[in-house]
Amino acid sequence: HSAMPRRPIEPELGACIELAITNSFVSAAVDRELERRGISVTQAGLLRLIEQYGPITPSELERRTGLAASTLRDRTSVLVGSRYVARTRSATDGRSFVLQVTDAGRSYLAQVVPLVEDLEARLDRELGGQLAVFQEMLARIRAYVAPIGNNDPGR
Repeated sequence: HSAMPRRPIEPELGACIELAITNSFVSAAVDRELERRGISVTQAGLLRLIEQYGPITPSELERRTGLAASTLRDRTSVLVGSRYVARTRSATDGRSFVLQVTDAGRSYLAQVVPLVEDLEARLDRELGGQLAVFQEMLARIRAYVAPIGNNDPGR
């Protein structure tokens, strides 16, 4: 494989806009990798987060993702409808619900995760082995902007 095409010369957009655009392209690249292998594209990133942190309340998932409650509700509904996620009453608080990955969801992720890891390995090679450094920078950016982007002044 050849290296990624170099970016054409264009006016400086700034880091925030570059991050937003890059997010769209990375999401599309993952979707295409899945489609090429005949795997349905179903909120794999969100499913991976639910697997990592579940069982998790929708409000905690909202806090971790920065997604609006309505967007998160729509996306988790797709996962519940696909039977990749179960929505059940919390064992500790019967009034709230938690989301948890099902066996079908784990089976789906078993197909998806290796493809994402392969894409990340290719990115790491393109970046001269610096992907971990970039991930650390992304984590620091997220930690900095998360409180700024939070719409709930009570948090």
